[in-house]
Amino acid sequence: MKAQRFVLGTALVGMLFLSACSSAGEGGQSDGGGSETSPTPVNFVLNYTPGPQHEEFVVAVNDGFYEDAGLDVTMTSPAATTDPIKLVAGGSADIGVGYAGDVVAAAAEGVPITAVATIHRRIALGLLSKPGSGIETPQDLIGKTVGLTAIPQNNAMFNELLAANDIDPSEVNVVPVGFNGPQLVASGEIDAADAVSWYENGVYEQLTGDVPTYLEFTDFGVPDGYFMTLITSNRYLAENPETVQKFVEATLKAEKWTIENPEEAQSILLENVEDVTPEFAVNSRRILNTVIVDDVSQKQGLGWSDPDVWQQQADFYLKSGQITKAVDTSAIFTNDYLPAKAITVDVPTE
Repeated sequence: MKAQRFVLGTALVGMLFLSACSSAGEGGQSDGGGSETSPTPVNFVLNYTPGPQHEEFVVAVNDGFYEDAGLDVTMTSPAATTDPIKLVAGGSADIGVGYAGDVVAAAAEGVPITAVATIHRRIALGLLSKPGSGIETPQDLIGKTVGLTAIPQNNAMFNELLAANDIDPSEVNVVPVGFNGPQLVASGEIDAADAVSWYENGVYEQLTGDVPTYLEFTDFGVPDGYFMTLITSNRYLAENPETVQKFVEATLKAEKWTIENPEEAQSILLENVEDVTPEFAVNSRRILNTVIVDDVSQKQGLGWSDPDVWQQQADFYLKSGQITKAVDTSAIFTNDYLPAKAITVDVPTE
């Protein structure tokens, strides 16, 4: 597979473009796979500016996985993490990365989207604080100032953390923050901030040189679920089933290759994404591998979704007030577009 260089800055906001530009005869396999067939264009939107959590997508674009599947993928970065749902549902993007919680919330509002593959099999969300802060259990939050982003799932899990541990919300000072929680913790403006273990923890370490204290929600009575998924609109799925299937398979092949070839994958990531240090990339990947691969994915294959997990997640959203009506999740995800032969990882992930 040949590498193509596209540089993206993780600090940029707005629409950023990566294109797996392939010429006819160089891997184009759509509509029969003949050497004269033009590749199928796909507009693909991430859920954030490119970073270590998108390594498999950067690899898929730049090392020919999409090209070999007969796809010409243009990868974009949204203005906000919740935008992929709107962009995909509205037809501005064909396929996107969407949070499972956002998929549930969208379903409750009648938004016609479907999750076609599960990327992250657990929710690695929690709170980071300065090392030595003393925040090691939920009770240690009493009297502290905690910064939370506006992401509904983060707020729901934080509130459940307090409830599950018999903490009165009035005993914790919660303030809204953007995506600068690590910076605010480092400066001492807040005591803790919501964080994804494989991302904000690395940001904090890059800023300070110290490993933050981290308290993961699901270790203290908060229900787990899925996190990042691949989504598309029901209309696009109905009109382009073959393209969706090719995209999913190419992505999962790239994911497998990324995990099994960490040094080569990291080289592609660092060459094409700015503002990521090798240490950040290595530490993130170590955690991400445990989020992507588990016993179920090794049996059913990468990307597979468990109906019970989706329903439990929707039930938690209803209980926590993130949605106002029950959702039958059987209509919002599918395993039908996964590869016929399950893709599993051949090396240890820890």
